[in-house]
Amino acid sequence: MTLFLAIMVLLALGYGTLVLLFPSALTPNFFVLRLCLGWAIGLGISGVLLITSLLLWPERLVYYPLAETLVAVSLWGVIYLRRKHLVGKIFPSQSPPSLARDKKSLFSLLVQISFWLALLGASLSFLFLFWESPHGKWDAWTIWNLHARFIFRGGANWYSYITPELLWSHPDYPLLLPLAVARVWLYVGTETQVAPALIAGIFGLATT
Repeated sequence: MTLFLAIMVLLALGYGTLVLLFPSALTPNFFVLRLCLGWAIGLGISGVLLITSLLLWPERLVYYPLAETLVAVSLWGVIYLRRKHLVGKIFPSQSPPSLARDKKSLFSLLVQISFWLALLGASLSFLFLFWESPHGKWDAWTIWNLHARFIFRGGANWYSYITPELLWSHPDYPLLLPLAVARVWLYVGTETQVAPALIAGIFGLATT
């Protein structure tokens, strides 16, 4: 449940920001594309929020999920208050936009079937790789997950991985991915192996 909440709050932050900046994002057109963009934007926003918390209140990091959830709820509260105005701009006519679709051609149907088969195959391959290597490959557990563990466990000393003894772990690498992994761990309360795998899977799905 907490894993689901972590993903939903991230999407709420990203997609909400997209809606706030571009009101037309409320329309159903290209919803999946906007959802994928919202995932990327949400990662950036949550990264900024988490690094700010680490710099200002590292000893209170346990409350971060609650604070981030409140930010997401507040964001959609603002959107809700503007909704009547936004809907008037997006749907100027009295009736809602037609959802009727043209009859699909055989070629279009084949393309869709091919896409879903490819997606199923990729998903099964991903699950097999996770079963085979739950900690990920070399870069996953020696760089990104290692840095995430310092963030999750370190408190005020979360940056302790920046040391000559750990130069092999590339401490100069960007923090976006370790922050994303540590963020999910904060929601769950433990260093579950599912967190980095879930982030990797959604990354793959969003870029499909």
